[in-house]
Amino acid sequence: MTDSQRPLIPHVRDSIGDELDFFPTPPEETELFLRAAQVLAWVQEQEKATGSRVTLFDPGAGDGAILDVLAREVPGANIFGFELKQERAAECNRKGHNVLWADFLNPGSGTLETKEAQIAYLRGFMSPKTWFIGNWPGYKRKPGEAKSLALRFTEWALEVARPGDRVSSLLPRQIDCQVAWRHLFLPGGGLLMEHTPCGRISFTGDGQGGQSEVMWATWEKGYEGLATVCPVEWVPS
Repeated sequence: MTDSQRPLIPHVRDSIGDELDFFPTPPEETELFLRAAQVLAWVQEQEKATGSRVTLFDPGAGDGAILDVLAREVPGANIFGFELKQERAAECNRKGHNVLWADFLNPGSGTLETKEAQIAYLRGFMSPKTWFIGNWPGYKRKPGEAKSLALRFTEWALEVARPGDRVSSLLPRQIDCQVAWRHLFLPGGGLLMEHTPCGRISFTGDGQGGQSEVMWATWEKGYEGLATVCPVEWVPS
C-alpha cells in the first residue's frame, strides 16, 4: 500500500480550540500502535518478571480516547492518566478510567519545590514497570518559548521514567528533522523504535481537510542502541 492509498482517519478537533491544541486520538491509530509495538506482549512479560501490574500512563489524557483503547486491548494493566482540564478529567472518570485532574509538567500544583520532589511524586503513581503513551499537546513552539509543549512532555516523561520504562509519543512525521528534537532521535538518546507511517489523520473530522502524516516514536529509558524503524501497513478492523 502506498502513502497515497492509506486511509484518512477522521480526527475530530475540540470545538473550543483551546490553547493546548486538544485533538482526540482516533482509536484506530492507537490500536495500530499497540499491535505494531506489541504492547500487550511487553506488559505480560514485565508482569511475569516483576510480579506486579504494569502501569500504562497517559500524561495528557484529554477525553480518554487513548485510555479507552488501552483498557480494551491491554486487559489487566493499570490504566492511569493526568489531565489538565477539569471537565475532561471528569469525563474520563465517568467512563471508568482513573484520571487525576493535574498538570503533568507541574505536579503538585506548585507545592513541590524541587525537581527531585516532583519526580518522586509522579513515581508514586507508577508501577515497577511503566509505559507512558500519549498524543502530547502543542507540537509547534510558541513565540518566546524555548521548547514546544510536546517536546517538554516527552523529555519530562523520560526524566520521570525509571530504567527500562518506555515512553511513546504520537508525533508529526519528520519531527526528528527539527533541531529541538534531534537529540532524542540520535544514537544514545534512548530511541527504541519508530512506527511510520501510521496513516493520515484528518484534523477537521470530515476525512478531507487538515491532513497530517504521523508516526509513533518509542523511547526506552537507558537504551543506548540503534532504533528499529518499522513501516506499518494499515489493517482495517
